[in-house]
Amino acid sequence: MKRLLKKIAAVIATAAIAVSALVMPTTTASAAGVFDNAIKMEQLEYYTKNLEEESITYFKITLPSDGKLILRCSKAVGAGWTRCCLLNSNAETVSDNWRVENNWGDGQDLKKGTYYAKITSGTKQTLEDFYYTFTPTDKPSVKLSITLKRGQTLQLGSILENSKSKTTWLSTKKTVATVSSKGLVTAKKTGKTTIRATLDSGEYAEITVKVTK
Repeated sequence: MKRLLKKIAAVIATAAIAVSALVMPTTTASAAGVFDNAIKMEQLEYYTKNLEEESITYFKITLPSDGKLILRCSKAVGAGWTRCCLLNSNAETVSDNWRVENNWGDGQDLKKGTYYAKITSGTKQTLEDFYYTFTPTDKPSVKLSITLKRGQTLQLGSILENSKSKTTWLSTKKTVATVSSKGLVTAKKTGKTTIRATLDSGEYAEITVKVTK
């Protein structure tokens, strides 16, 4: 296990140094005030939103690198219609008229940056389990598998101690295993999940976690 962690540390640290000079400053939206009340979304985090008649709701989505974005909603309760328009930080339309359904189209290939999902409703409706998935264009810089028993923990955060780049940790199936903001993995129940560590630069590593009894 220690050998694997050292391997991850070496690769990620090298990637962080190589791309640190290429990190661009955050772009400020030119359409001041339009997105003031936008709801910040995190990948794979579920939302429930009650939409009033003739309402418009904005969700803010920040992509760390180029890749494919797919908006998802397991259920839309209510009569009438609800649609989504994707805008960039300048309030320009990137994709229009996505219907609210289980999978909103085949996804949209986007560049790194900030986007806004504009949800327009013509009647009262409730979106349940509304979320998005994002798949980076580039393959993971590191990809490996580990096995844990239920109740066990594993500190992955230590592999990035020498990196100055901020790291975001994510588990694709939190019911199987969770991961803290510091990279501490906790095995919850039997199954398999993927832990993704993403650097500000867009470089990322994926660790497949298999949880056994």
